[in-house]
Amino acid sequence: MYDPEATIQDADIEMAEYAREARAIDIARSRGECVHSSVVGRSSTGEVYYPEQVGLAPGQFRCTDGCGRLFEDEAAHNRAIWEVIWG
Repeated sequence: MYDPEATIQDADIEMAEYAREARAIDIARSRGECVHSSVVGRSSTGEVYYPEQVGLAPGQFRCTDGCGRLFEDEAAHNRAIWEVIWG
């Protein structure tokens, strides 16, 4: 059964979580930390479109948000974001 009030409450909770995350990102950036919000991976064809892709193995990612850090896989990238934002 559809409950419009519950849907609105869920959306409010979700928006509050997004706002909290945005504040945490702003705080990390104000401390000069890279939050790794932009990365590139190797293209499926092996073609290089960006300098940061040079030397990447399949599944690896390189940060293009400023630090150039290499991530071995998507899970490592997600952990790095989490560590910077939430400590």
